[in-house]
Amino acid sequence: MMIICFIIISTHPVLFAMMSVDIDENGRINLKDCLQILREVANSYNEISVKKIQGLPLIKGTYSQVRNSEKTTFTFNENGTCVRVGPDGFGKYLTTEGTWHYENDSLHINTSGEIMIYVAVYKVNIDEYYKAAFTNEDGSKLIMSPPAKNLDQMPDVLGRYSGEGEVLVTLPEFSFGNRTIIFESITDVKPEGSWETTITLNDTGKIEIEKYQGVFDLSMPIIYVFGNSFYPDPFSDDTQSVYFERE
Repeated sequence: MMIICFIIISTHPVLFAMMSVDIDENGRINLKDCLQILREVANSYNEISVKKIQGLPLIKGTYSQVRNSEKTTFTFNENGTCVRVGPDGFGKYLTTEGTWHYENDSLHINTSGEIMIYVAVYKVNIDEYYKAAFTNEDGSKLIMSPPAKNLDQMPDVLGRYSGEGEVLVTLPEFSFGNRTIIFESITDVKPEGSWETTITLNDTGKIEIEKYQGVFDLSMPIIYVFGNSFYPDPFSDDTQSVYFERE
């Protein structure tokens, strides 16, 4: 062990100059000192230069997204009210109004309106929960339920990220028309920098899966930090419409 320490110190003079070799300050380099030196050298090799961007909660604005040729739009007002316009499942568009708020990092949206089923009109409530939702630096894009890792795992940008969200559509007078939509997003980043994102949408038992692929620059990966989590940059590739854009 002492020989290993000597080799490390001899071949890493800069590291040695910056390192306190006599860890326990007893005037001798012993096993404890050598283990600490090995640990610090190993950590120096594993450090990754990460470009961190602070994600921001939304304040106000109109954001929209097109999926399967259908457009969903949210207008968030500063006073906590909002308007939602989206497909109603019957080939028409439904407008609902209500409120939005954050609980820690999670975004909650609660809106109500009326829906026509055949010739009858029913009240409909839409309750949406997204585990995390944030905007980019200028607030021009909004992402809901992105895949995340806990900040305790920084700077380990490799591995699996996960996110989730849930939408409950309830018709008090027409209960068998209720829908539960569950979002799950997973991103796997591999050692060579390639990544794959899988988004699973479970709409009352009907499963839809979307996949996206790309490559990280592991010399300086870009991540977003929001709350107690960090996220692979969800805004860097404009070919992926996984976010809402501000109109």
